[in-house]
Amino acid sequence: MKQEVADLNTIKMAFQAQTELLRTWVTTARTASNSLILRSLSQQILKSSTRLTNAESSSLFLLNLNGVVIESVLARGATIVPKKSRLIGQVLERGLAGWVHRNRQIGLVTDTTHDDRWLTMSDEPYTARSALCVPIFRGKTMLAIVTLMHSQPAHFRYEAASLMKLTAAQISLVLEGALLYVENHNSVTPSTTPPIVTFPPEVQSIPPTPTIVTSNGRSPSHTDVEAPISEKFAPDRDKIPQEFNLSKIGLYTIVWDGKFLYANPRLAQIFDYSFGELVELESIFGLISEGDYDFFSERVYRCIRAQSKHILCEVKGKKKDGKTVDIEIYGSRTKFYGKSVIIGAIREL
Repeated sequence: MKQEVADLNTIKMAFQAQTELLRTWVTTARTASNSLILRSLSQQILKSSTRLTNAESSSLFLLNLNGVVIESVLARGATIVPKKSRLIGQVLERGLAGWVHRNRQIGLVTDTTHDDRWLTMSDEPYTARSALCVPIFRGKTMLAIVTLMHSQPAHFRYEAASLMKLTAAQISLVLEGALLYVENHNSVTPSTTPPIVTFPPEVQSIPPTPTIVTSNGRSPSHTDVEAPISEKFAPDRDKIPQEFNLSKIGLYTIVWDGKFLYANPRLAQIFDYSFGELVELESIFGLISEGDYDFFSERVYRCIRAQSKHILCEVKGKKKDGKTVDIEIYGSRTKFYGKSVIIGAIREL
């Protein structure tokens, strides 16, 4: 029982970090430039990561979908551009972040004085005796590298690494959407986020072209359309305040048969259930009208079986009293303790 409670608290903290990042994106996207959006997201990621692990200092490299560093936050604070680029290049070539990028796994350093992966700079304004470096992936694409530091050896242990791995999975869902949004906006407006550092060709990650399954109808007879995420998922700037109002979004996590691992209170409100009643439902399929049941269950099945990466469709939901409501459902497959799950959101249309 104690282990189950600890696991649930871990899940709660991971989702809280995701919600905070989504709130930052929604707030800045209304008025901010692309560069400010990326800077705000980077700082929010570090803020959440530092709080979760009790780190004393931290840094982050944000990568675009071609593996190029387009934003960074250094532990030493503000630095002139030429020096900043030189420092980033050194860390990516000989430091822990570079090792994490090349090996595509978490780097845990219990004592920096006895680990060859740690690169000590001569003018560091902080003391780092232990470090935890975490890659943030979306599928096979690396979106960011977060480095957390502490002045005491062995501050970061397996528990912190596990927590950050789970948190990174939740953060990646929001971060991918934000990067695609910025990329899509840059196709119309001159870029305000030029590359800072490009990885050498032998270690640069080249992502596959992502796709998303969409449906223009609400019945099983409609065919799916495969389209790039940047065309179908990246939201239009003018619509963000309405479509991404956090108070109107129901969040969920389900396993292969639709059973809930997580749901927020707003999801229950959309369907006129109390939160306790929602949790008692056998599965998310109980919220879908009979006419769209097969249509939606097929997409869940395809997503869990890795036949599609995402779910994005409009269907008729079923409220507690049997009345229908038009909803939009988004879901994305990820791993949770080695099992495939779908994490997503439901919005009332």
